[in-house]
Amino acid sequence: MAPNEHLLDNFLASKETRNLGADILRLAQVKTGPGSGRELRELKVGLPAAAILVACEQYVINTLTQ
Repeated sequence: MAPNEHLLDNFLASKETRNLGADILRLAQVKTGPGSGRELRELKVGLPAAAILVACEQYVINTLTQ
């Protein structure tokens, strides 16, 4: 479990969307972590919301194309 992953539970999303959001959040935290050259510092608090938004959009796109 990534830090701040529990914040994804605050959003009303399906289990599939929440799991995708958790995967996106983990990847974003690695890519924006210390030493990455893309540190967010105090702005990293917004990562869970951004991750669940991207997951919701991806889930809708996948659902509509099937």
